[in-house]
Amino acid sequence: MAAAPNAWMRGEGVDSISLISRRLGIWALEGHWGDDVGEPPWELIREEAPDTFFDKSSCSRFGELASAGKCAASLLRLGDERRAWISSSRPGWQPSPAIVDVAGWIAPEPVAEAVAPISSVRASTAAHDIRNQLSLALLRLERLDGAPDEDVAPLRGALRAGRSMCNAFLEGAGPHDDFAVRPTLEEEVRSAVDSSGRSDLNVSLRCGAKVYAHSSEASLRRFLHNALSNALAATPAGGCVRVEVTSSGRGSLEIAIDDDGAGLDESAIQSSFEAGVSGRGSTGLGTESLIQAAGDLGSPLTFSTAPGAGTRVSVQLRAARCDRPVALLLDYDPMHRLRVLSHLESKGWWVVQSGGVEEAVGGVDRWGAALVVTRRGSIGGPGRALCRQAIDLGIDVIELSLGDDGRALPGPT
Repeated sequence: MAAAPNAWMRGEGVDSISLISRRLGIWALEGHWGDDVGEPPWELIREEAPDTFFDKSSCSRFGELASAGKCAASLLRLGDERRAWISSSRPGWQPSPAIVDVAGWIAPEPVAEAVAPISSVRASTAAHDIRNQLSLALLRLERLDGAPDEDVAPLRGALRAGRSMCNAFLEGAGPHDDFAVRPTLEEEVRSAVDSSGRSDLNVSLRCGAKVYAHSSEASLRRFLHNALSNALAATPAGGCVRVEVTSSGRGSLEIAIDDDGAGLDESAIQSSFEAGVSGRGSTGLGTESLIQAAGDLGSPLTFSTAPGAGTRVSVQLRAARCDRPVALLLDYDPMHRLRVLSHLESKGWWVVQSGGVEEAVGGVDRWGAALVVTRRGSIGGPGRALCRQAIDLGIDVIELSLGDDGRALPGPT
């Protein structure tokens, strides 16, 4: 999940950093910080490729870079198994030696290759190649002139959805972590509607702006992609697809996709789980993908359907906060912030990361924080407002010194 640019990145003119590494022969995204500039240029990432620099004219050939207002970018080698894709909105920008050093430090160490089953290697290779072709197709699509946007949107949505699915396959289930649910739902709904090309039905989304889950975001996206595709295909003209998030008990959320389709009888439900017979021209593997996604989420997959009554499919996720006390973290140090976060979480805190002083001041009361952690000297004068508010509310404030990774931070009392 992307994070707001930190002070170090801004000082170096960096708007985004994507870290890429090769595991089992497959290049995959390992981490991203800063602005959303789309996918790295996968077609340019090869073992022997040198450092590559892009000026404003070159960036204009990348539709997602250009639309984000980027004037420069670099694809840097960080060893044989690692790359960094960095963008900037400063004309003439080039990475300094400090940027290369920091990117190399925060990139994950390469993992020793293991022997994988032939079928798994072939599937990963196929997903990798398909993803690269989808990225190339998106690039060529953005270069088209004159086509009405309403005609291009469904194709763009389908390409992005396919690329997202390839990424989810290559990156696996992903770690369970805290993330905001509504932005994920909004993005997947928009992609699914664009992919379907349908303007003759309604899609409603019911989810609070401050709903957070502690789960695998990649697996949730995989569930949503398949469930929404099924629902949109089944819903007749003028019908509605409903996406809603509700509480399903203490510390638990239910995410459900409900359609106005014809519904299924008992035999149709059974056939939907059989390969090749779940729908016209279907492989039947979409249902299997739903089951796998639910398993990666640690949830049962629940179907509710009947002839003439539509279909509802849902999964359950762990709510992020549950009963854990809140620690608010404001730390612009890119080398230690993630370590501080990890130490706080390992000691039982639910951590809210703030992108700036103003956001942190507002979050102290909103989140009911019991601890505020900042770094001495890293937030300047405005940081005093944060400390004053926390102290006025009787909240402990800890200022980390330069180089402190938070190992000695206390747990909740």
